[in-house]
Amino acid sequence: MPVANVSADTLDIPSLKQSLEPLSFSALVSCPQPVHDYFAYYGLNHVSTAHYFGIFVSGRYVLAAHNYKQDSSRETVFLLHGFYDHLGILKNGKGRREP
Repeated sequence: MPVANVSADTLDIPSLKQSLEPLSFSALVSCPQPVHDYFAYYGLNHVSTAHYFGIFVSGRYVLAAHNYKQDSSRETVFLLHGFYDHLGILKNGKGRREP
């Protein structure tokens, strides 16, 4: 899906949240327009890797997760991000909170 200029003003977060599906490691990302726009805005649309994306429940929270897999991978890395803050606030350093 081609994406015109996606900006913070045009990124439709409510539609994105409604279009999220449960995380599955057996199905690649389905890409409705809000998900595609989100990937484009944050530069997450890596075409050289398999990309799994979805939500899962952890305690009382619903979390979103990405899994990128390359055929040549030999090890696994887990990166936990946004636990105390959110990725959108830190885009390009804007809105960064100083300690």
